[in-house]
Amino acid sequence: MSELSKLRTEVKIALVAGGVLLGLVAGWFLVVAPKRHDASALKQQIADTRDQISVAQGVKTPTAPPPIRVADLFKLSRAMPNTADIPGVILQLSSVAAETGVQFESITPHDPVSYAAAAGVLLLAAVAAGLIPALRAARVDPMTALRSE
Repeated sequence: MSELSKLRTEVKIALVAGGVLLGLVAGWFLVVAPKRHDASALKQQIADTRDQISVAQGVKTPTAPPPIRVADLFKLSRAMPNTADIPGVILQLSSVAAETGVQFESITPHDPVSYAAAAGVLLLAAVAAGLIPALRAARVDPMTALRSE
């Protein structure tokens, strides 16, 4: 015990961090990795069962969407206006897409990805709004700041 107390604080922190890291790695290989293999096997069994059900019900498997032609993509790119008129852009893209057969996936306001993106942007703005003044304040000498008041 006296050997451990003679070590510097940085060395103790490094030893604790190394032990935690070793524990995490061991936990990964002993607990998580074997279960990942089991999960992939179960996913394959589910896919096989779904295929069997669809064959038994006589349901046709979904076909791949028709390939998108390069000319259709050029039509879409020419439909983009030079201004930032978003509603106009959406209407033009929708009409050109309907003509060419290209389908857009719908984006709903209740999409979890939209919520996560909005939360991320707000969090980033909050951190930037707080971090910039904090860094400026950290550079000021406290005695100078107190004298000026």
